[in-house]
Amino acid sequence: MKIPLTDLGAQDAEIGHLIREAAARVFASQQYILGGEVTTFEQAMAQRVGSAAAVGLSSCSDALFLALQAAGVGAGDEVITTSLSFVATAEAILRVGATPVFADVEPASLCIDPLAVRQLVNSKTRAILPVHLFGHPADMPALRAIAAEYHLFLLEDAAQALGASIRLREHRLERNADEQRERGVPPGEDQEIPIGAWGDAAAFSFFPGKVLGGAGDGGMLVADLALINKVKQLRVHGRDLAMGTFEQLGGNFRLDALQAAILAAKLPFLDSWVERRRSAALRYHELLAPLEGVLLPQEAIGMSSAWNYYVLQTPRAQELSQKMREDSIQTSVYYSTPLHRQPLFARLTLPQPLVHTEVAAQGLLALPLFPEITEEAQEYVASSLKRAFRK
Repeated sequence: MKIPLTDLGAQDAEIGHLIREAAARVFASQQYILGGEVTTFEQAMAQRVGSAAAVGLSSCSDALFLALQAAGVGAGDEVITTSLSFVATAEAILRVGATPVFADVEPASLCIDPLAVRQLVNSKTRAILPVHLFGHPADMPALRAIAAEYHLFLLEDAAQALGASIRLREHRLERNADEQRERGVPPGEDQEIPIGAWGDAAAFSFFPGKVLGGAGDGGMLVADLALINKVKQLRVHGRDLAMGTFEQLGGNFRLDALQAAILAAKLPFLDSWVERRRSAALRYHELLAPLEGVLLPQEAIGMSSAWNYYVLQTPRAQELSQKMREDSIQTSVYYSTPLHRQPLFARLTLPQPLVHTEVAAQGLLALPLFPEITEEAQEYVASSLKRAFRK
């Protein structure tokens, strides 16, 4: 049996006719750049996330960069973020001339630790940039409280987390009262808030392998209308859309109409895809529970993951990946060199030890996970993994 990390062909078999209808509509219109398809998808995404407005962009990487630029973050500013992420997260901070400051992660979720963030806030801090890693939500109630207390711009890197959410009441009850006060989590009504609606802005990725993937690169920024209007100007070379003049340095950061049409056709299936991913994750939990020396991913109480990836923590990740490849199973080892140890960020000093980040980087192994994965395929993956452990 040959099992890919994600199977776009299986998705195409289910809804490929809708994708081709959307593409044909774009070809018939001959409107390939921006236009009605992009506007329609932007409105649908804003409504889905519960945000005031959205702007379609060339990638999530550019969405992060443009959000920081539009918020006025620049030279002399510091942005607190995580080292356990793809380079685009901290790269966006460098692109606006600011300095990334790396905070440690929580050992269970592997998302940025609000307690570590609070310790790093100083007079230069301008923003917090958490990552919802592998689809698991960061502790946004605590991070939002910190951002409000210190008047910081809060930007969510939600590249892997479209469809995730936090049930506020359950999340608060998970932590004891003393820890709640220490984290600064505010009281509130019982409600479920989607990832993307917690910060001042949130960036999403439509890379083909994401929960909602396009047929190429694409991204989206959601925020209030004022910030979105600034970004809409920046995405077309800084052009004032009313006057037609160029007033500031921008670039070509547009989302193609073809990608917008395809993504809009897929968006109605998002909830069912996330639920099928969750069911597959629970099946892995059952199949892999007997394994020792492996930490399985879990949803924290009150947190609903998008399950973009199913990632095990094990120091044998590289070895296991190689052995499973011999069984024709595609896996991926993530972030074995965290950002603070990448040459691009070597000049930065670490104001605090990244203990949990370093432990996690010793082995993060992603197993095949996609909505269409069968029980038979998962059983084969589990058997292969168990055999690899015994060798």
